[in-house]
Amino acid sequence: MERGRAGETKTKSSDGAYDVIEIEVPVFNALLELFVGDTSKVGEWASGDLQCDLLGVEDAVASADGFTVSLADVGKDGYVVIALRDFRRRLKSDRVRAVGVLAHECLHAVKAVFESRGVPFTPENEEAIAYLQEHLIEEALTRLSSSAPRGRKGKGRPARAPRKPRKAGHAE
Repeated sequence: MERGRAGETKTKSSDGAYDVIEIEVPVFNALLELFVGDTSKVGEWASGDLQCDLLGVEDAVASADGFTVSLADVGKDGYVVIALRDFRRRLKSDRVRAVGVLAHECLHAVKAVFESRGVPFTPENEEAIAYLQEHLIEEALTRLSSSAPRGRKGKGRPARAPRKPRKAGHAE
């Protein structure tokens, strides 16, 4: 397993079946690993405590579009794995569905991070929940999709060129 800077691909399977991307969550001193590809190979990638925790869910979620596992139960607070089945292909074929699944799994990850740090996952913390979910989604899309909008308001897709004003009585 390669270990690079956070956000770099850490692991690639020899057959190209999956990649694993690291996303740091500095405010919470947490780490998210995004497993993208053939989710039936999560057990092959995982080792030690992670493998034990994932093996229990692997068969149950083999056909799911995604799943999230927190390793707090095995003493690794703030360490969360999101697995997304065939995500890169789905981004091209059904972008809306793919981003919806990513958002869904990121919300589970936010809950796991909050719980691991003793922060209540309640309506009173709605804005912090939303910011962290947004951060995870932006980081994931930035690393996984060359066509994903980047940055915040005003820095995404280029604005459309303004239309030329029509001359009275002139049809285009």
